[in-house]
Amino acid sequence: MDIHKPKPWHGVREFLKEYIIIVVGVLTALGAEQGVEWLHWRERAAEGRARLVTEIGHHYLVAEERLRVQSCLDRQLTQIEDRVLASGPTLAPLPLMGPTSEFPEIYRVPARSLTASAWQGVISESLSSHFTEKERGLLPIHYSQFDKFRELTTEEDVAAGSLMALSKPLPMDAQIKTNFVSVIEHERLRNRMMGTLARQMIRRIENLGYTPNSASRSQWLQASVTLKDCGGLPGR
Repeated sequence: MDIHKPKPWHGVREFLKEYIIIVVGVLTALGAEQGVEWLHWRERAAEGRARLVTEIGHHYLVAEERLRVQSCLDRQLTQIEDRVLASGPTLAPLPLMGPTSEFPEIYRVPARSLTASAWQGVISESLSSHFTEKERGLLPIHYSQFDKFRELTTEEDVAAGSLMALSKPLPMDAQIKTNFVSVIEHERLRNRMMGTLARQMIRRIENLGYTPNSASRSQWLQASVTLKDCGGLPGR
């Protein structure tokens, strides 16, 4: 039976040379793997950011429209309130804005979709940690304000629906007038709060660098039914 003798050791220098080759190979492999992973997350973060730019750009348009119509909405509320307070025993029906449209209204407010799906996707995919420091600081604040703006919009829609009753020849007494005045005054305060939020949202979006281009902004405002019914308003 043959016995294989171990290979002789050729010295520390050769051992270190082989050791370094192995270590360098392992580190190179790990570095390559980390590089591929970094590129993967960078690409995913860029895709998430692109979705946010579109979504938050839409928020900018909604907020800018809000500022353009804010004073008009306040005038509408004043006119409605004056008619209610001056009414006799039976209310003379208030005229509808856009009577030939699909949704005629006593109180015309912007009707816009308000979504945060892109932000929810960024959170669920754990992408925000790969954004810039500025984005990580400002995006949560923006969406917190956006959620409040959306909540106020829902309440505004309810108030606008309640005021639709004034398009009918309602019997009026002191209590009914008080109820409608309460709705109107709450709506007046909500309009001012939404204007403040809109102004803050616009400043933050501009700071993020997510502002839509001027052509998109102009096209959006030209398509605003509320702005048309107000006869157009000067810029903010």
